[in-house]
Amino acid sequence: MVSNAFWRSTGSGLNVCMSLATEEEEEEEEEAIPDEAGESLSKQSEGSLPADRPSPIELSDTMDELLDTITNEIRTAGLRKGRENVLVDLVSELRGASRDQRQSCKKAVKEWALFAESTMSSKNRIGRDLDECVVQHERVQKETRLEAERKEAEYSETVKELRGKLAQVTAEFEACKRDAAEERDGHIIASKKREEEMEGRLQREVSRIKSRLAREAEKKAAKCVEGVSAEFMKKIKALKVRVEEGGSFKAKYLESEGVQERMEERMTLEREEWEAERADHSKAVDIMVEENDSLLRNKLEMEKELAMMKEEKVQEIAKQRQKRRVEFEGVEARVREVVSKKEATIRTLLERAESAERRGGQLQKFLDELDENIAA
Repeated sequence: MVSNAFWRSTGSGLNVCMSLATEEEEEEEEEAIPDEAGESLSKQSEGSLPADRPSPIELSDTMDELLDTITNEIRTAGLRKGRENVLVDLVSELRGASRDQRQSCKKAVKEWALFAESTMSSKNRIGRDLDECVVQHERVQKETRLEAERKEAEYSETVKELRGKLAQVTAEFEACKRDAAEERDGHIIASKKREEEMEGRLQREVSRIKSRLAREAEKKAAKCVEGVSAEFMKKIKALKVRVEEGGSFKAKYLESEGVQERMEERMTLEREEWEAERADHSKAVDIMVEENDSLLRNKLEMEKELAMMKEEKVQEIAKQRQKRRVEFEGVEARVREVVSKKEATIRTLLERAESAERRGGQLQKFLDELDENIAA
């Protein structure tokens, strides 16, 4: 790209060359020397140059002054070295050349002027293209800036919407936490109530079984004692045996009381185990609170375990009740067997006593008869 100084110097040199060509044409017209090629070139150059372009070089009266002015203008224009030397050589040739040489130099100068003019038009076209590119770049930059502002507004709107959604999700999460805490408290209270109800039911069942067993034992003992005392009050010899049997029955009763005490101890141990299981269950409840996903499943399993424990307790109590009933029935059967044996023994003894009394009566009668015979 040629500098602005070069284009300014080129324009001034072009004006000078055009003025020089005009003077040469006037001289040729005066001398009547036709030059068709020169006229055509001058017309093209005059047509391509603007008419109102200002010339920095004033027209001189003589050719020498004009050439000196051209030389000084070229030297002060700041052209490149090669182009400057060409013009200087051209000026020096114009000074010392003949008319024919001047004509040829004039043609060369006109051709150079046409080249410079075409170069200037190219430069102007390039400048217009650059201006259009600048305008297009500014338009694209403006559109890019507007697009960036639109995207920034969309981004801020999206961020605002996401923040609102985040706040909504946070509020829902807090509400879920509160609901989970309330549900956990409700489950804890319900489990405590169920444990208290089960403990009360178990205590009532134990007390009911104990009282019923005590009443049954008292009734059977009273019945046995009344029967034995009624039967053996008339029989002195059998009284001691019945007393001993009463002692054995008392021992059996004490043994049954020992069995009952062992049963109570066992129930106490089972209650302690149940309390330990309840403690484990409370720990399990804490774990279940921490694990909300497995809360329902663990609850169902716990209810099944409690139902199984209750069924096992009921079955065990029924078995123990049946066992005691069998034991009491065996004791009663043995007592009845002993009583029947004693009654048979008493009847035998009574029969023997009656036979002894008859024999004693017979013997007394015999003795009385013997005494009467002796007295007679």
